[in-house]
Amino acid sequence: MSTSTQKVTIQGSVYTMSAPYAEGYSLTAGEASAMNQLRAENVRNNFAAQIKKALEEGKTLGQAELTAYDESYEFGVRASGVRSITDPVEKAARELALKDVRGAIKAGGLKVKDFSDEKLESLVDDAIAQRPDYMERAKRAIAALKAKESAPALKLNLAA
Repeated sequence: MSTSTQKVTIQGSVYTMSAPYAEGYSLTAGEASAMNQLRAENVRNNFAAQIKKALEEGKTLGQAELTAYDESYEFGVRASGVRSITDPVEKAARELALKDVRGAIKAGGLKVKDFSDEKLESLVDDAIAQRPDYMERAKRAIAALKAKESAPALKLNLAA
């Protein structure tokens, strides 16, 4: 049995891990339970954001709205089409790469605004794959930021 793989960033390092689930895969009872729990958490989190926005606008949402959202929810489909990055090193590396991608687009006589977010994300993926130094530079930048945050406060005599 051939298993697909996927890349995952952990503390700024990129690892390859298995991606055993594919369309048509028959879930075990435990996997089905975990998937249902994950789906419920996704729907709850997404709907919580909608409730918060509605409350800010002086409106309320109830069971009918949740049921409609639940019925329309597509598990695994991201609303924006762009993934959310939580690892600070990966986020910093992607920002560095995006700056260079934008520069390359402009240098090619094109306009960044003509590229979709998905295309820009794909170009950033390509840039990071071609130049591992983005991750190294990001690791150094995050380490420097952490060092600065943990440095003792300056004690200066600021009297004029």
